[in-house]
Amino acid sequence: MKWLLFFFVFLLLTNKTQGSGVKIKFVKLGTDLKLDVNNALNFTLENNVFFWQVNETFNILRVIENKTTYFAPYKERVEFSKNLTLILRNVHDLDAGLYTALLSGSSQKTLAKYQVHVQAAVSPIELEVVSVRADSDSCNFTVTCRTDKAKLNATFGCHHDNCTRAQGEVNDANFKAFVSNSSVMCEQSNNVSKSQQAKALQQVCHQHGESDKSSMAAWIGISVGFAVLVVAVLIGLALRKSVTSCVNTKRRKRRATRQQEFPGDLTPSQNVDAHNIHNDMSLNPVYSLVEHHTGPSTTTYATVQKPAKPQEMQKADSVLVPGQNNPLVAL
Repeated sequence: MKWLLFFFVFLLLTNKTQGSGVKIKFVKLGTDLKLDVNNALNFTLENNVFFWQVNETFNILRVIENKTTYFAPYKERVEFSKNLTLILRNVHDLDAGLYTALLSGSSQKTLAKYQVHVQAAVSPIELEVVSVRADSDSCNFTVTCRTDKAKLNATFGCHHDNCTRAQGEVNDANFKAFVSNSSVMCEQSNNVSKSQQAKALQQVCHQHGESDKSSMAAWIGISVGFAVLVVAVLIGLALRKSVTSCVNTKRRKRRATRQQEFPGDLTPSQNVDAHNIHNDMSLNPVYSLVEHHTGPSTTTYATVQKPAKPQEMQKADSVLVPGQNNPLVAL
């Protein structure tokens, strides 16, 4: 019974030792996989056969007497060097598996073993500040971390630079939001790549304050603009009223001056006609009166001033002046 128990313990220790010899290897999709053999110089290939295998079934290559043979479907994608290093170009998902380096001869010996995992690079991540409540001492904000396949919300409360995450929110190891070095960060990662974006806490916490200031500045600008417009309109109306008053005053002065120059009810044209008539009377004397005296038969004519007749009347009288029918000629 003791011997049986010892045998099982030996098997467990052997399996554990073999399992601990497997190295985990992650490779990014589309890149090259490189597998090394530790202490390769301590092994000789003379009288031995060397293999690189995958999943302990399919041979990738074989070396016999320094002659290397490559097997399909790896033949066009494999490079091999004298230090037993294997390079597999442009790996894809089907290349994941257990890779083993074997030395076979009088005895078989495992020189290296790798468990290979193929992973795609993570997609870019975007950080968005959803809401902010801030004052001079504290700042509470919520951020959203977003990729093309996932989304994460996280809320933080900060007092100066000391920030804590809201209770009940749990980070994923590969997709998380956190505060570090005075910045809030969104991060997604796997074993072959990492995507990260960050914003300074000062920028995040002052975002709300700056927004309020911008709104206030906008309202102040609108109010000032409206006030300036109203003042401009009032000034325009006042100037228009002043100009109108000045024009009316000048018109009244002109009317008063004209009335002084031409008194009475006559218009300037009528006064000019009257003045012309007066001048014509002084220049056109007419015989209009005959005075008789007793004594010798004599006749005396006196001259009087007679206003000139209008041109139309002169034309009419000109018919009577020539000839015997004119009464003045008879006298």
